[in-house]
Amino acid sequence: MKKPDLNFVIDAGSLVSFLVLASTGILMYLVLPAGSGRDMVWGLTRHEWGDIHFWISMTFFALMGVHLILHWNWITCMVKTRISDKMGTTAKVMAVIMILLLTILIVAPLFSPVTQGVGKGQEDHTTEVRGH
Repeated sequence: MKKPDLNFVIDAGSLVSFLVLASTGILMYLVLPAGSGRDMVWGLTRHEWGDIHFWISMTFFALMGVHLILHWNWITCMVKTRISDKMGTTAKVMAVIMILLLTILIVAPLFSPVTQGVGKGQEDHTTEVRGH
């Protein structure tokens, strides 16, 4: 398959998966909010829609990874041009620090302990479910 055709397929798949991801997220937030019990849409509960939402997000994530790989030369060219032409040393250092902080913020929940929260009418104490 030629690169422009592959780009089109990846981008079209990304658009469709993004739209499904957005619609399932809105569905779970507005139509089947937390605590909606056994309510269903199309015979699926909130939990089952959550599973669909998760797998669509993994698909979208994978397609975005392929999209970045296909456009890597363009990305590096644009970054090199913008950094070398318009940014001073302080701005470059600040950009690197911001990227590192954003990366830490994105990955931190994956390494954080899982705890049980307090429900209505329960005592105020949390316990660790699993540790890392």
